[in-house]
Amino acid sequence: MSRRVTVLVLLILALLPLAAHAHDYSTSSPNPTNCNDQRFCVYVYDNYGTGDLGGVLSYSSVEVDLWAEPWRDSDNSAFNDWNANAVRAYEGSNQTGGWYCLSANGGNQNLPFHHDNQGDSHIVLTNC
Repeated sequence: MSRRVTVLVLLILALLPLAAHAHDYSTSSPNPTNCNDQRFCVYVYDNYGTGDLGGVLSYSSVEVDLWAEPWRDSDNSAFNDWNANAVRAYEGSNQTGGWYCLSANGGNQNLPFHHDNQGDSHIVLTNC
C-alpha cells in the first residue's frame, strides 16, 4: 500500500468516531405541548416525559454553556421549537464533544444510546 493511501485510510478511520456522534434529527417527532414557541426543551424521560424530576428544562437563550440539574447528563428526549433555527446539543459544557442537532420544529422522543443521558450544553444555529 502506498504511503498516500495509508494516510488516507488513517484519516478516514480518525473521522469515523466524529461522524458517529453527529446526528440531525428531522421534524418527524410530534411537538410536545409543554415546549413553548422559540425554545429548546430538554426532558429527563423519553417521549417528552416530565415525571418526578421537575418537568421540562426550557431555554429561550441561543447559547447555554452548562444546563441546569437534573437535566445535565440526563436528557432522554429533546425538542426544538425554534421556527427557523436548528439547535445543536453537545455532550460537554461550552459546546464541546459529540453532538446531535434538532432541525427547526424537530425533536427526538427517545434519544439513541449514543446521545441518551449525555447532553450538557447547546447553541442555536441557522441550520444543522
